[in-house]
Amino acid sequence: MTQTAQEPDTQLWVRPFEAADVLPVIRLYGRLNRRHEPLPRSLLLVGLEEFSEGQMVAMETSLAADGGERLVGAACARRVGWNQDPPPDWKGCLATAEEEAKAPDTLFSILRLEEPAGPREAVRDLLLEAQQRQTTEMGLAQMVTAAPLNGYALFAAEEDPNTYLERVLAGHRHDPALAFYLERDFVPAGIVAGYPGGGGDEKFGLLLSWASPTQVN
Repeated sequence: MTQTAQEPDTQLWVRPFEAADVLPVIRLYGRLNRRHEPLPRSLLLVGLEEFSEGQMVAMETSLAADGGERLVGAACARRVGWNQDPPPDWKGCLATAEEEAKAPDTLFSILRLEEPAGPREAVRDLLLEAQQRQTTEMGLAQMVTAAPLNGYALFAAEEDPNTYLERVLAGHRHDPALAFYLERDFVPAGIVAGYPGGGGDEKFGLLLSWASPTQVN
């Protein structure tokens, strides 16, 4: 279990995903993605059955007298080669991830959620660090995840997503979602369309990879 103090009266920690977490996570996904199809219950259950160690939730515990706690985030991962049917919005991302990281030693983070009414960046950091640590402890070569090209919507009329990405990497554009990952040693691994919350009419997102320290010379 990983935990960290967030505020004087609360504590954030990560624990394994349990069957009882399925409904709360589906509700959390719905609050964050009101315009998308509901998160299939089967996606979470299959993850628990086939790769339980890759599923985790972030909890926030009150240090006050009542000691209440609530689920504030979730992360679901697969090893590359997973062949179950994903939500429609993820099919393109999964197919591209298979092409970008064909080796079976890759952890592919297909879902990471943070409660909007909470310490989102701290939760995102905690879940990401837990997945990176898992990648290393399992002896995997890399972790692959994805992020929306949120800022691209402002420039879609004048440049394609590849040009936009080049300008972000060169420091001529600022994309908050990408900045979070680039600051944590992730590198671009390919642009995908149909990403939930992605930028532009085609909802562009970006696959990113992180190399396990055991694989870096």
